[in-house]
Amino acid sequence: MEKVWEHEGFFIGEDDFEERMNTDLSEFRQENYKEGTFFGHEEKRIHYVYLKHPNERAAVVISHGFCEFVRKYDELIYYFYQLGYSVYIPEHRGHGYSYREVEEPDKVHITDFSQYVTDFKIFMDQIVKRESPNAKLFLFAHSMGGCIGVRFLEEYPGYFEAAVLSSPMLELSCGKIPKPMVRLLTTWAKIAGWQTKFVPGKHGFDNKYAFDTSSALSEQRYAYIFKLRQQNVQYQTYGATYGWTKAAIEACKKALKNAGKVEIPILIAQAGQDTMVLPKAQETFAKRAKNATLLRFPDSKHEIFNALEPVRSSFFDRVFSFYEEHKLEMGVEEIEK
Repeated sequence: MEKVWEHEGFFIGEDDFEERMNTDLSEFRQENYKEGTFFGHEEKRIHYVYLKHPNERAAVVISHGFCEFVRKYDELIYYFYQLGYSVYIPEHRGHGYSYREVEEPDKVHITDFSQYVTDFKIFMDQIVKRESPNAKLFLFAHSMGGCIGVRFLEEYPGYFEAAVLSSPMLELSCGKIPKPMVRLLTTWAKIAGWQTKFVPGKHGFDNKYAFDTSSALSEQRYAYIFKLRQQNVQYQTYGATYGWTKAAIEACKKALKNAGKVEIPILIAQAGQDTMVLPKAQETFAKRAKNATLLRFPDSKHEIFNALEPVRSSFFDRVFSFYEEHKLEMGVEEIEK
């Protein structure tokens, strides 16, 4: 199979990133991005963007991560579209232009991850199936979106042909705080009525440029996303509440417990320098799922799609090849099942 993405000029480099995003991709967005809303769990409005390819070969549904939004995926959406895929991406509740349970735009709060999953199910049934009724569907899920995606696959088989989990959140990294203490704090917060308060160490959007401590290694890409966040209050989600943290811990446990229900081909991309999620749970899921392969990218932080070359292009090559062929051929280290 000819790899279109290997043609010169397909990928956006480091030096020309800002220029390409403000010219080629700006025009691309204006011509192809379509927006809408649907009513998710408890009839709450959920915002989404989709691009219907005129010569649709398949469709990719993106489940974004914690504190993210549609525009963070401009580059990836562009690549998928160039390869002939229609693209669908909802903004999970509490993010972007979707419904929020709290007034503060920089807090991420939810009481149960099943709400995310229900929203996603409605999105698939009412939007994706309507616009691409005959297309093969593929899932691309990152971080928190990976946990949401896994729970969806476990509860609702039969929608997707295959899925890529990019640094999936299957166990939270709590830094120096012991796990028993985190569980105790979140339980106490529920009793004390603190569910909507920031967890210790988290805070609102402070408008500080923090590339060195970010999840990206490509500064051009970090700067682009940071500027979008500065310009739009809807993109300033920044920290988790006690409620979200408790719900996330419970969802991760369910995701691992029910991993054996996932039968479709799964590609799990693990970042070697990840400080957001823990690797052991990803490895456990890979062993328990029926058809999963785990790839390690030791030189990447949490956002592998925002790593440096050649890691970034290697990641994309594996993702695109996986969707095209459902098999892996390159020489990235794999975990033995």
